[in-house]
Amino acid sequence: MGNDKSDVSLNLADLIVSKRFVEAGSTLESVQQAFKTCKDGYMGVTDQGKLIGICSRSDIGMMMSSRYGFEIYGKRKIENYLLEDSLSVFVDTSIPETFKLVFTRSKEHYYNDIAVIDSENNFCGLIPVHRLVQLQNELLGDQLDAIKGHEKELSRKNEQLAYSANRLNSLNLELEKARDSALEGARLKSEFLANMSHEIRTPMNGVIGMVDLLLDTSLTDEQRFFAQTVMNSAESLITIINDILDFSKIEADRIDIHHDEFHLLDVIDGSIQQVIARANKKPIRLLVDVDRTLNDSYVGDAVRIQQILVNLLGNAVKFTEEGEVILKVENGTKPDSSIPIVRFHVRDSGVGIAEAHQEKLFEPFIQVDGSTKRRHDGTGLGLSICKRLTDLMGGEISVQSELGVGSVFSCEFPLNEGVSEWKQDFSETEEDYCLVIFISQSKNFREIAEKDWMGPDSKFCVFESPKEMFSDSNLSLKYSRVILDTVDFSHHEVEELKKGLELNNFEMRNLILLVKPSDRNRMEKEFHGLNQTFIMPVRTSYVFDKINSKHIVKVPEALAKGTISSNEEQKPLDILLVEDNLTNQKLATILLRKLGHHVDTADNGRIALAKLKNKRFDCVFMDCMMPEMDGYEATSKIREGIEVRDSQVFIVAMTAKAMKGDREKCLEVGMNDYLSKPLTRMSMNRALQACHDHLRRVDFRDSQEPKQLYG
Repeated sequence: MGNDKSDVSLNLADLIVSKRFVEAGSTLESVQQAFKTCKDGYMGVTDQGKLIGICSRSDIGMMMSSRYGFEIYGKRKIENYLLEDSLSVFVDTSIPETFKLVFTRSKEHYYNDIAVIDSENNFCGLIPVHRLVQLQNELLGDQLDAIKGHEKELSRKNEQLAYSANRLNSLNLELEKARDSALEGARLKSEFLANMSHEIRTPMNGVIGMVDLLLDTSLTDEQRFFAQTVMNSAESLITIINDILDFSKIEADRIDIHHDEFHLLDVIDGSIQQVIARANKKPIRLLVDVDRTLNDSYVGDAVRIQQILVNLLGNAVKFTEEGEVILKVENGTKPDSSIPIVRFHVRDSGVGIAEAHQEKLFEPFIQVDGSTKRRHDGTGLGLSICKRLTDLMGGEISVQSELGVGSVFSCEFPLNEGVSEWKQDFSETEEDYCLVIFISQSKNFREIAEKDWMGPDSKFCVFESPKEMFSDSNLSLKYSRVILDTVDFSHHEVEELKKGLELNNFEMRNLILLVKPSDRNRMEKEFHGLNQTFIMPVRTSYVFDKINSKHIVKVPEALAKGTISSNEEQKPLDILLVEDNLTNQKLATILLRKLGHHVDTADNGRIALAKLKNKRFDCVFMDCMMPEMDGYEATSKIREGIEVRDSQVFIVAMTAKAMKGDREKCLEVGMNDYLSKPLTRMSMNRALQACHDHLRRVDFRDSQEPKQLYG
């Protein structure tokens, strides 16, 4: 047998050397003759094929060779002369187990052959013990070789582990260095973002503040529309700046969601205003369809909802070359929930989105057209931000689109209803107009108008063109109010309408025009004496409210108590305004004086301390970032009471930094309140109200105590 492992048999049947046997009834003489014809030393003894034992050549030969062997033993049967401790095993017994059984016999029989039987005790043959030992040794040798191989492999792996451990230690050191470097980089990045926040917010404060003042002056409707659009856009920009520059929120994956009462129609109108300018550059019609069953007041984050709507509307305008973009707002319900659902749908007739791209549409940095020659700009963050904000507000956002047909982006939010009420009165006007006629080339606009204007007692007709209206012989214009959508009509069609109305003795005061911003002046000149013009896009419900209904908004007493007191109810305050930027200084001064207060100014903290030394003020509006001495240092010195007349003066921080921790830093140095730029009349009034409340709690001028709590 070779040393190759493949030569080693693992089956007892392969080890059988002799299959010779004699029947149990055979005589010793016949058995001896049988042994003489073979070289076997042992032979099986069977009874009808069943093994009953083993006989030995040497034992029989010894008995038969004696002087009277043949006479004494020759005729005796072999079944009486079987070997003691003979071993028989089943053919399916394993070699190692058989090897163990060999040594259960007495020592003198260790080397007797082993009989192999099947499951029915039939004799299969004999196996020499030395053959079994040889095979077992080979198996043990193979196992030893395998163990040695495993030891070598284990040794190699131990070496690898040692190398890996050393490498891991090196990597840990590198990671520690990288971590320290990353922390330093994060600190520098945070510092950079904070400075950028300051640099951007400072001019934005001037823009928003001055536009706010402009809106407080006498303006034409068109000027007010433009100024309000600038204000809405600037406020939207500030919201975006807040999200991008607030590094701590981005790193922590946290954005604060507010739950304040807001007017839904204000959010809708504000969203539309921010995309009008872009839409007017294309042959696109913006339409707004608001379900009249919606409540006017809801509790939620109006800024975030408007941010989402502006993004969806902006995308719809961007990817639509011509046609219509429709914002539809409706009531909804959610299974197993009593919280009302407000659903928004933005439908466009644009390029559409392939189904393969829709799944990844809400992932960051995804552009449907990622080529360098793409027609539309964008970072690919807009829809990702919308998805993130929607999830944070417990809502859902989705898209349905068909390539070449258009898209519908839908989002919904669970919003509790506010306490304000919005009721619609469909009573007739004092002139008792019995018919409202609406003319528009837009089928969708006609359907929206008909749905919105059909009150319980309203009579309403829609036409596609003036020509169609005048061809209706049953129509009387005498007691009618005509609303004309001029967006898609040519100058010739408008002239036709004008002549037709004159021929029918229609009073121009009963004509209402819906016009583009650029057409308003021209239309008002052409239709002298008309009732009113509305800038498109406009909610049809808004037009209806203006011409044929009353808006009733009840403000509960509980809500009224939370409002800011009027200026007449607040006594004028002596205020020190500390601000180094001249534009912002002028803006804040005007705002504070408009609110009825006396204002003195200082360009930095050092000048402010000098003025506080000579005069007692009720309140200090303190900018944080200033040359020579910043607001933090100035506040610390004020609270120390060194060379100032009132160490308890109410201090309001004004800062263009709006990062996480900035407010806490202001309060830690002793400031009472915190305003983030850009400043608005509302935010300043809130701070002044807090100052009044503080003055009522603590009479600073008469107090004999050395120090009071800061707020």
